[in-house]
Amino acid sequence: MTIASSYPIVSKLIGLHCDANAFDLDGFRDHLAGEKWKKLNPTFLADFQKVIDERLMTIKEYEDLTNEDFDTEDELYEHLQEVHDYISRDG
Repeated sequence: MTIASSYPIVSKLIGLHCDANAFDLDGFRDHLAGEKWKKLNPTFLADFQKVIDERLMTIKEYEDLTNEDFDTEDELYEHLQEVHDYISRDG
């Protein structure tokens, strides 16, 4: 099971906004605040948190999506939690 097959929207948005060459958390947050995402946002954030809590993404998957690598899973999941926390807060 891969994150792309189980949580394709999480995978797609991480790839889009967390790429090492185009890292843009403000854009990520703005994307989720857009009219199209208003209903999906709570589901997306819950799915993203589940990926973090259950450690469903491998370092390799993240690297394939973003061109950024981590030495340990702990570093990866600390980073993912920081991303989640940032995009889910208001303002």
